[in-house]
Amino acid sequence: MKVKTSITLERELLEAIDERYPNRSEFIERLIRKELWEERKREWEARDAELYARHAEELNTQALESLEDQTEP
Repeated sequence: MKVKTSITLERELLEAIDERYPNRSEFIERLIRKELWEERKREWEARDAELYARHAEELNTQALESLEDQTEP
């Protein structure tokens, strides 16, 4: 459900939007959705990086053991 809201923008910014996009609300909504998605993605990537860092030694040991197993005759 859509809800009417009000925001304040610089006049020049609003004019630039209106020149390029026939539906101002759709344009702003799309940009907000995109930014929210990118923010979530950054949070997930930071969480993943923290997990990798926390378990890096164990993962590296397992990888080296696997490589050693592959090179044994």
